[in-house]
Amino acid sequence: GTFMHFAFSLSGDNTVVAVIAPVNESVWEHLKLLFFPMIFLAVPEYLIVGRKFDTYISAKVLSVLCGMAVVVCGYYLMNGIFGKIHLYGHIALFVVAVGASYFLFYLFLRFVPRLGEERIQILFLVIMTVFILMFMYFTFRPPCLELFRDPVSEDFGIPYGFLL
Repeated sequence: GTFMHFAFSLSGDNTVVAVIAPVNESVWEHLKLLFFPMIFLAVPEYLIVGRKFDTYISAKVLSVLCGMAVVVCGYYLMNGIFGKIHLYGHIALFVVAVGASYFLFYLFLRFVPRLGEERIQILFLVIMTVFILMFMYFTFRPPCLELFRDPVSEDFGIPYGFLL
């Protein structure tokens, strides 16, 4: 997640990298820091231990969504309480969100057997796909909502007016 924060600028503003790495400082773009690394790591994780659990896919996607909710709720809560959030607050929030995501993943994996049902697994795969498509679309065409506003530039989407 930390490396991903700088991947877009380090790539020379590569369009492909923009889909999976934040292009600005908005809350929406920072959700990519949690979403994509956890989804990418899910593949080797599944191959190593996940096959033992029929709840793996649903538990992983649900826990990632919960981690993203922690980021959004935590950001606006901290912003409401403290006003401007300093770098250490953002880092702490990210660590808490990742920790919460893995803790919930463990709980879902072990104690919610219904997540192993085939129709629920398919539902969560569809939800994950929808989020991937939303990240792709909103990177280049973000709505004018606060979630998508870059607090640094006060702009939306990719800086420099780049659009596909």
